[in-house]
Amino acid sequence: MLISRYLEISARNDFYLEYKLSNEQDKVIKLNNKLEHRVAERTRDLELSNRNLKIKIDDLHQSESERHKLEEQLRQTYKMEAIGTLAGGIAHDFNNILTGIFGYSRLVEMNLEEHNKAKKYLARLDQSAQRASALVQQILTFSRQAEQQKISITPHLILKEALKLLRSSIPSSIEIKKEIFSKAAIIADPIQIHQVIMNLCTNAYQAMSDTGGVMAIGLHEIEISGHENFYNPDMLSGKYLKLEISDTGHGIDKKILERIFDPYFTTKGLGKGTGLGLSMVDGIVKKSNGFINVHSIAGEGSVFKIFWPISEHQDQGNSDVSKKKETRQFRGTERIMLVDDETAILEPLQIILSKQGYHITTFTEGLSALKAFKKDPEQFDLVITDMTMPQMTGDKLSIEMLKIRENIPIILCTGYSEKTSDKEICKLGIRKYLQKPITAEELSASIQEVLYSKSQ
Repeated sequence: MLISRYLEISARNDFYLEYKLSNEQDKVIKLNNKLEHRVAERTRDLELSNRNLKIKIDDLHQSESERHKLEEQLRQTYKMEAIGTLAGGIAHDFNNILTGIFGYSRLVEMNLEEHNKAKKYLARLDQSAQRASALVQQILTFSRQAEQQKISITPHLILKEALKLLRSSIPSSIEIKKEIFSKAAIIADPIQIHQVIMNLCTNAYQAMSDTGGVMAIGLHEIEISGHENFYNPDMLSGKYLKLEISDTGHGIDKKILERIFDPYFTTKGLGKGTGLGLSMVDGIVKKSNGFINVHSIAGEGSVFKIFWPISEHQDQGNSDVSKKKETRQFRGTERIMLVDDETAILEPLQIILSKQGYHITTFTEGLSALKAFKKDPEQFDLVITDMTMPQMTGDKLSIEMLKIRENIPIILCTGYSEKTSDKEICKLGIRKYLQKPITAEELSASIQEVLYSKSQ
């Protein structure tokens, strides 16, 4: 009886435990399902947030890219504005050079019997042409739209080049005082530093254009320690290159002085300026880790001071400064195809290269040159072609020739092309890229360089 009662109670307990266990299991399953549902919901929320975040990041990248494009467009607009301001002085310089060329050409013609005199006048003709070439290079250096490139540069050379370009635009009533005492290097974009100098000097002489006065330009090295920094509280201790440009013009009113770096703010009359200049200067100086300081008194003049940290690295960025080139004339017997639509270029080059022993075949446009090359690709050892020609440009001609004969050496020459660079040309397989004007000596040396490299 007791055993039976015990078994009955035990069975009831087992049933209760099973029921309780089953009930708890159901609870666990429900909780697990609920948790999985919440995890799935949370995952969907996170995925949606990630998608939205990605869209925002993409939008930010696009906005940043558009901002950079707009900044570059503004810089280019200012450059064109500045070239317009300088146009009168540039035209004056060119007309003087051309007058000299016409004069010396006439003197050579009049003295053909007297070789020494004719040779002297021809040398003057060459000097005038070099002056014109240097002026063109200065204009292109200032106006070209190039990728920003921060390298080690020496601003004293850029300053001298900028002053050459400004010289003819500055009235004789304005005295220029130069105190260029430093050849220190800084890390910056050379084209943009040229732009800064051009802007500040142009503003300075324009402030005195009616009354005359003195424009002083200084380049000095200074050392700043933390406790005596009265130029700018954000400047760190160390050595700085200070560019100082001052004028004795009408000065700037205190209220206006607070706004001079605002984009599009200008006090100049209609057609005299867009107000981009000083805004661009401020941006360029900051991006090159520099600081700008302005002091002006209405009726007395203005002083702009720019400070750049001095770099210990060697200068890399004044490649536009003219260098002496080798004048040796090489000789050869190779067969050269010469392509240029300007007969005034084609004829003298053909005569000069023929006198050096080369066998020259000339063409005045790309299509006929390509037709001759297709007929017998092995009849030429070298191709020299102009870039800008009607019907077929020099780069297109080169590409077609390289498809036919991939090892043909090609020299591409151009008067000006903002769409091409040395790197881009080399990628096409072209051996050499020359910027006009090209002297006979330069071309002769380039021919030897390309033909020699071919044999390596």
